[in-house]
Amino acid sequence: MPSLDFEVYCGICGNGICGDTDVNKNRVTVTCSHCDDEISYLKNEIERLNDEIDRLVDRLEKEER
Repeated sequence: MPSLDFEVYCGICGNGICGDTDVNKNRVTVTCSHCDDEISYLKNEIERLNDEIDRLVDRLEKEER
């Protein structure tokens, strides 16, 4: 069976991610744990900020009455 050597870098942060490569038959999955963590953090931050916006809008509506 032929082998293939390659280097993979994250398109978001530029980290080398060959160690985060999973091969299953002909399918290769590459993940960047740094960016996965960062994306998860940012999604939580967006949710927190949206909740804060809703709270402030409610407060503003109450004060306008």
